[in-house]
Amino acid sequence: MADLEGGNFSISNPGIFGSMFGTPLINFPQAAVFNMNSIIEDVVAIDGKPEIRPVGQSSMLCCTNNKC
Repeated sequence: MADLEGGNFSISNPGIFGSMFGTPLINFPQAAVFNMNSIIEDVVAIDGKPEIRPVGQSSMLCCTNNKC
């Protein structure tokens, strides 16, 4: 835990630009970055039947050592 002392956690929202996928980049001294992308309507299976529902993608990158 001492490696992460003084670090922070960032939230990124490239979804406002219409991005569906993204890979957050960690910058020292960040401990983690959460990335929320666009929410779109897509076809998903609900009780075995296709329905249109809002679907979003998110990703998170965590630093596990002091070399991030």
